[in-house]
Amino acid sequence: NGKLILTRYRNSDQVSWNSGTPYNSGSATAFAVVPANSNGTFATGLANPTTASQDYTVRIKNSFNCTIDRTATLTKVDCGCPGGYCEPATVTKVK
Repeated sequence: NGKLILTRYRNSDQVSWNSGTPYNSGSATAFAVVPANSNGTFATGLANPTTASQDYTVRIKNSFNCTIDRTATLTKVDCGCPGGYCEPATVTKVK
């Protein structure tokens, strides 16, 4: 699963994001400060795109209430497994 990471930010900066472009306050997440100790990660568990890629628009707001929008693109990753299928594996030690 994908995640969105903010770099070069101040501890007081807030982020809000939505799937697609442009930024849409009606479908965007609520503004929130990037969690401490998250290494800038503010969104996790984003599904692998079903098409070639999926855009996410991120709005960053600073303490002066100035905003800037940035677009992040999550590219589809082929999650193919040997044999053409994937399943959980259990390893058991036998004598």
